[in-house]
Amino acid sequence: MRILSSLVLMLMVCSLFAGTAAAQDEKFINLALFNPVQIFDETQSIKGIRLTAFYAKNANVTGFDWGWIALSQVTGEFKGVQWSPINMVGGMMTGWQAGLVNYNQGDWLGLQTSFVNYSEGSGEGVQFSWVNVGGHVSGLQLGLFNMTETMHG
Repeated sequence: MRILSSLVLMLMVCSLFAGTAAAQDEKFINLALFNPVQIFDETQSIKGIRLTAFYAKNANVTGFDWGWIALSQVTGEFKGVQWSPINMVGGMMTGWQAGLVNYNQGDWLGLQTSFVNYSEGSGEGVQFSWVNVGGHVSGLQLGLFNMTETMHG
């Protein structure tokens, strides 16, 4: 039952982005073994689904990003649901990141769940982890070790 509900959620998210992917020259799906062995190279943006075995790298990702035993890297912005053991986002992250380590060079908005959440930028939302580190945070940090420059919430 849980698998079925997860698949339904994934299809709903994908259907939201399917219509606009072609119009903006973004690719709907990317499958990656490890970069550069992936369908679309790291300069392309994905708007839909990205599935990764070991390592994927793309410019921007919008939608559902899942990695098996993977490092999922986005050099630009990420919007959607990202689950991978290690998530790295260079720009703004909007949505939900889940994994062992979430690392954001830019700002974030939403929910981060992992063992370690590390953000160089500002964040708004909830960080739930053993270790939470952020710049300026508005919302909630819940963990054994929480550190920010400023905290509102």
